[in-house]
This record gives sequence, C-alpha cells and structure tokens, in this order.
Amino acid sequence: MTPPTTNTGADGGSDVGIVELNASPVTPKRAGAKRGATKARASKRTKLATARRPAAARATRGPGLHRLVARSELGRTGVVSVETPVGRLAVGISNGRPFAVSDTCRHLFASLGEGRVLRDGCLQCPWHRSRYDVTTGRMVRGPQGLLFLSVREIVRAYTNLLFPLKTYPVVDRGGVLHLDTGS
Repeated sequence: MTPPTTNTGADGGSDVGIVELNASPVTPKRAGAKRGATKARASKRTKLATARRPAAARATRGPGLHRLVARSELGRTGVVSVETPVGRLAVGISNGRPFAVSDTCRHLFASLGEGRVLRDGCLQCPWHRSRYDVTTGRMVRGPQGLLFLSVREIVRAYTNLLFPLKTYPVVDRGGVLHLDTGS
C-alpha cells in the first residue's frame, strides 16, 4: 500500500482535506484463486468426513427412500451407526436380511452401531453384551442390573428395559440399503 497523497490545486497550493489512498487493488484472478483454494479445502474436508463416516444418510432417488449404507461398508461386525431423518439408527444385515433399529442400547445407552451381529442373527451391544432380536427389537438376553446409577438414570433405564428397540423398514437396492420412510 502506498502512502496517502494530497491533491495539488491549479495555483500550486494544496487542497486541504482531500486525501487519496492509493491502495493496490486485489485482482479478480488472485481473489478467485483464494476462493477456489478455499472451496477445494472445504471439498477435501467433506470427502474426509464422508470417508470417516461412510454410512452418512443421503437422500436418494425414489419416493420415501433414504440411502443408508452399502452392504460392502458394513465390515466384519455387520452393523454401523447412521444418522437419518428419523434419528440415529443401527443398520446392518442379519441372516442375510437388512435391518434398522434405534441405535441406543436399552441397558446403559451404548451405541448399538458399534456392536456386532452374531451368528444367531441377534445384534449384540458392545458394552455389556446385551442381545437384541432385530426383527422385533426385544432384548433376548442381557444384563438387567442397574448398579451405580442415580435415581433418574434408574427410572430411565428401567423404562427402556420395558420397551423394545424401535424397528424400521429397510430396502436393499442393488447392494445399497435404504430406509423406507413410506412417503
């Protein structure tokens, strides 16, 4: 940036109070390059976030369908957590059939998407090995104890033990699992 200059009048005197700032302008090319670089970095961050969370729900073609995850993304455990329009779900394959259930364990609120699908088709909680039937959402086996919890947590946990996991319809379209919202 160049220093400010004072305009000189026709008589050789200076015009008091008129000051010009000769700032070097930013060229559009330079500004565009910065903007493009920012977009590229943002795009890269988005790709990295998607790579870390491959099961992110994305809208897809078809009425009432939301893409959940490709079968190939399920890995060895057979289940992943997915954020959907209806909330966080544990999505996977059990006995060759796709399923989606609410993601929170009814015992002590662990993420069931971090668990695994067992040979008998049950979804197992990663914390205390509670087992859930993914077709009904009922706890088949698991700890019912509520030791070391506050009264509020005991009431919440007891209420959750009485009610099964919520189940959701899932459609397999060409190896990609979709949540069927019915709308």
